[in-house]
Amino acid sequence: MAKDLSTLFDGFAAEAFRLETLDGYGKSGSVEAYGLFREGREKPADYNAD
Repeated sequence: MAKDLSTLFDGFAAEAFRLETLDGYGKSGSVEAYGLFREGREKPADYNAD
């Protein structure tokens, strides 16, 4: 018994969210910040700087 996607969305009774992940995080974004995170250390002070 297959339902189309719009029917499934119409039947939501609560919130839904979408989680996207990468296969690995060692080479995306700030490699330095990721290494610090893995070591349990604080992120760099300029981590979210524009």
